[in-house]
Amino acid sequence: MLTAKECLHNAEVCLALAHQTKELHARGALLEWAYEFRTLAKYLERDERKSMVRDLSPVHSERAAQ
Repeated sequence: MLTAKECLHNAEVCLALAHQTKELHARGALLEWAYEFRTLAKYLERDERKSMVRDLSPVHSERAAQ
């Protein structure tokens, strides 16, 4: 599974390639991929933060110890 950091990197690669190509269809597809990677990164970052908060929660820690 990709991490948020990897998704952001992939988005940057897609943007760089989109700016390099002269083919309009390829540019459009690469820009769409960049958007999708950024969107996925946002979701993954949110999930990673929720997971960290849950893991640090005293209630969660108490339940895990039982």
